Amino acid sequence: HGKEVIIVTGDRDLLQLVNPHVSILMPLNGLTKTALFDEEAVEAKYGVHPRQFIDYKALIGDQSDGYPGVTGIGPKSAAKLLQEYGTFE
Repeated sequence: HGKEVIIVTGDRDLLQLVNPHVSILMPLNGLTKTALFDEEAVEAKYGVHPRQFIDYKALIGDQSDGYPGVTGIGPKSAAKLLQEYGTFE
């Protein structure tokens, strides 16, 4: 309906929801320092578009969610692969 939405969360998995109408306000150091993630900020920080964030996490793994990712693939390699191929598949 044309409304702007800001989700306040520390859960990086929700960065996949960022779009032109949805931003994420994420605490970086308690509540005293925060960062607002729009599409450009997600791409600048992680090197992938928000819609690719699930694939990015699948490649690098997520210890807090209990999956290891692909052996030998770190954040830079994951971003480069997704920039080149678009998706994990």
